[in-house]
Amino acid sequence: MTPAPIPMTDLKYSRALKNENIKNGQKWYAVNKEMLKGEKGKSKFVKNSYLVDQNGRINPKYKKGVDYDFVSAEDWEIFKKNGFEVEIERKVIETEKGFVLEENPVLVTFYFEKADLNVFENCNEDVEVSDRFVRKCTLVSSEDFIFSVVETLFLDKMPLQEFKEKYEVRKPNSEKICPEQKFKYLNSDEIKLIISSKRKNLNTSLIFLKQKGSGLCGLFNLGNTCFMNSGIQCLNVYEEFIHYFIEESYKMHINKENPLGSKGRLAIAFSDLLREMWLENKTVVMPGAFKRVLGNETGKFVDFQEQDATELLDYILNFLHEDLCYGTNSKKEIIEENPKEYWKKYLEVNRSIITELFYGQVLSSLECMECGEVGKKYEPFMYLTVPIPEKKKFHFGVFLSFDSDNRIPIKILAEIDWTVEELKKAIKLRYATKLDILCVSVKNNKIVEILKESTKLSSIKTNIYCYEIDKEWSPENYIWLNIKILAYIFLNYNFNFIFLLKLENNTVEHIYEKIVSKIEPFINSSNIVFGYEKWKDKFEVKFSKKEKNINNFGFVTAFFKDSEFTDLFGKNFNIEKNLVNETEKNLNIYDCIELFTKKEILKGVEAVFCEKCNKSTNRSKKLDIVYLPKYFIVHLKRFCYYKGYEEKIGIFIDFPLEDLRIGNYKYNCRAICNHYELGAGAGHYTAYIKREEWYCMNDSIVMKINDVKKENAYILFYEREE
Repeated sequence: MTPAPIPMTDLKYSRALKNENIKNGQKWYAVNKEMLKGEKGKSKFVKNSYLVDQNGRINPKYKKGVDYDFVSAEDWEIFKKNGFEVEIERKVIETEKGFVLEENPVLVTFYFEKADLNVFENCNEDVEVSDRFVRKCTLVSSEDFIFSVVETLFLDKMPLQEFKEKYEVRKPNSEKICPEQKFKYLNSDEIKLIISSKRKNLNTSLIFLKQKGSGLCGLFNLGNTCFMNSGIQCLNVYEEFIHYFIEESYKMHINKENPLGSKGRLAIAFSDLLREMWLENKTVVMPGAFKRVLGNETGKFVDFQEQDATELLDYILNFLHEDLCYGTNSKKEIIEENPKEYWKKYLEVNRSIITELFYGQVLSSLECMECGEVGKKYEPFMYLTVPIPEKKKFHFGVFLSFDSDNRIPIKILAEIDWTVEELKKAIKLRYATKLDILCVSVKNNKIVEILKESTKLSSIKTNIYCYEIDKEWSPENYIWLNIKILAYIFLNYNFNFIFLLKLENNTVEHIYEKIVSKIEPFINSSNIVFGYEKWKDKFEVKFSKKEKNINNFGFVTAFFKDSEFTDLFGKNFNIEKNLVNETEKNLNIYDCIELFTKKEILKGVEAVFCEKCNKSTNRSKKLDIVYLPKYFIVHLKRFCYYKGYEEKIGIFIDFPLEDLRIGNYKYNCRAICNHYELGAGAGHYTAYIKREEWYCMNDSIVMKINDVKKENAYILFYEREE
């Protein structure tokens, strides 16, 4: 017999959230808005299942007050008597702002290891996601403690301390979570947590892997696949990353719905390759299966032509990210001026093992050179491509002589595109001098001319001598000094440097003292003599006429007898070998990063439209590194195109194997991808990797190596020291 319908007038429904004093723990129920518009004396079957998804969360496309509303527990009992599809229960919780109804609780997906299932309830209903894990989804209050929810899933109740001793709670990215923490502090409305028996730490787990297989395993060259082999070997040094694939934790994150990924196929193939390298005691592995999947998914590496290792890494890491991304997948552009907030929002949308470990952040600033308007944009990077300062762009014949009498002159680097004015500014900045700089052209140990500030260094085919000089200088107060050796025709050495002497008076004794002060730093310490009376017997001073081309400076020459010169300076003296030679310093990774962040001018075809000026204007562009990842990959931009041809910059770039410091971070080098010969598409790749020692991975050949810093270094793999 069908029960009599309950008249709607018997309902005590009210907009309680506005009109009643709600209390902590009260239960309220979501009801289709149409149900609350029933006519007098009529009742309806409650159709409300469409409001929620399979996990019980209210679909965000439905709005409270428009599509549904909440009724009290008392009213819900009346509705239930007429039948219903699903019960949508929500509770009142206490927050810092008072009591509120939590309309959409946190969805938590717990992943349990199969080995532990005998201690959990309702495991037969869980969805299998891998051969190691099953999952259980549940809605919980954001104010709940993690352990209070986990505790309800255990068959045997245990105190918190015992739980912490036996089990661990962590995120899929291996971040450990304190079980006393509230869900709201995990900053997400969808949370994935792994509950597993406490294992040994990551390093211990890797020791176990090494007992089964060293991971020091060669890869067969399938035909011009050295670029792929070297890239894989370099990634194979990052413990947390490979641990994620070898233990198959990645399976819980496979995103088959992402059209940008491979539906998990590349992640599976990558995991299979790593497991074969680590777990099967092989000395060499055939990577053919992985290459087939990579080629099929990217359409890029199908054939057996040589490719660029950087491009390969880009494809592998990008596809792994798309395959394993478990962010919110929003297509909205992230607009945020605060770098921390930008990064937080970016990870919410794009969270994966790749973004967690490999992604950094730069700030790009564009300033209009007409109105000064500055546009700023934060951008993520997976590896940093840094330019190489080419040495062919330097003038190698620039010398700097200091005003200080006892300071040895130096040979310096000066960019070939500089003007003399820019050279002077660079010297003042680099060497912190407050004096003026005088620059002259010198050829065959003779001064040709004093250089104008507008002169380009590229047009100067002679040596350039730069001198510190008083700002209020006068030709009467300075004199050029040249040093010659009598009977020099029979000798194979000479001083070969022109000094500029500052004179306080014109006495012969004072001039001797000034000459001695300039040459004294080059004299063998055991042969130094003191006093004018002794020095005047060592060399003879002769004055020459003033010359117009050197601004009427006087000229003095000190003539040494060959025997006296040899006693003072030694045999085969060469001043260039005694100068501080800064041009011989190797370029290093810091130089490259500095050039990456150096301001550049965008003009001509690179000009950018300015809304304020309402036209295309020249811009200055500046990149600044804001955030660096745990795994920091640096790609040295060795290949450039000149007049349609590809050129390789093959010079040595120095880099630290330990203690690379950038900002507050400290990094150690774990691997180096090397490229040999010319042309990114016509060379050979090898990898140097660091375990306890350094190894050279040359396709199928594995050997120990000591010297790993080479001019062939192409990609550097660093790991942050925690």
